[in-house]
Amino acid sequence: MKMFAAAVTALAMLGAAPAAQAATVVIAFDQAVGLGGEGTPGNTVLERVLGANARVTGIAYSATIESLAPRWFIDHQVRFGSSSASWVNVQPGFGLLRPGVETFSGALDLIDFGLDFTLNDDGLLRIEFSDAFNTDPVPYGKWTDGSFSVTYDLTEAAVPEPESWALMMIGFAAAGAALRRGRYRAVRSALTAERKSASVAQ
Repeated sequence: MKMFAAAVTALAMLGAAPAAQAATVVIAFDQAVGLGGEGTPGNTVLERVLGANARVTGIAYSATIESLAPRWFIDHQVRFGSSSASWVNVQPGFGLLRPGVETFSGALDLIDFGLDFTLNDDGLLRIEFSDAFNTDPVPYGKWTDGSFSVTYDLTEAAVPEPESWALMMIGFAAAGAALRRGRYRAVRSALTAERKSASVAQ
C-alpha cells in the first residue's frame, strides 16, 4: 500500500504542477491626454485583459509627448494597475522642467524594483494617463502617439512532457503491481487461516 500511495502521489504531482507562461502584449495609443490627477473625468484610459491573476513584470514604452506651458514634461504621467488599484507610475519626462515636444523610450524591469504586481480575477490591466498638477478643465499637452509593451506571467496547468508521460506509465504499472501483491497476500493469508482452522477441527 505504501508503494501504491507513493505512485498515486507522484501521478497527482505530475498532473497538477503549475507552469508560469511569460508573454508580452503591445498596447498602442494616439492623442492620449491627462486632464488632471488619477480618476479625473476626461483622462484617457486604456484597458486590456491579460488573464486572471496575471503578474505584470515589465513595462517598455516609446512615446511622443507634447507639453504646453505652464505644464512641464515631468507633469505628464501614466499609471498602470489592476481594475481596483494603481501600482506603477511612469513619467518618461521625469526631470525635464520645460514644455515642448519630445520622444521618449525606455524599459522598466518591475521585478528589479520590487514593483511587479498581480491582476485581479478579471485579468484586467488598466492604464490611465494623468497630469497631477492640472486643475483647469483643459489639458496642457498630450501623448501624440506611441505604445507600451507589457510583459506578464500567467500560471497555467502544465502539459506533461514525453518524459513525464513515461514516468506516469511507470507509476501506473507500480500501482497495479502493488494492488496485485496486496490481493495475493490477502488470499494467501485467508488460505493459511482456513488450513489452521481445519487442523484444529481435526
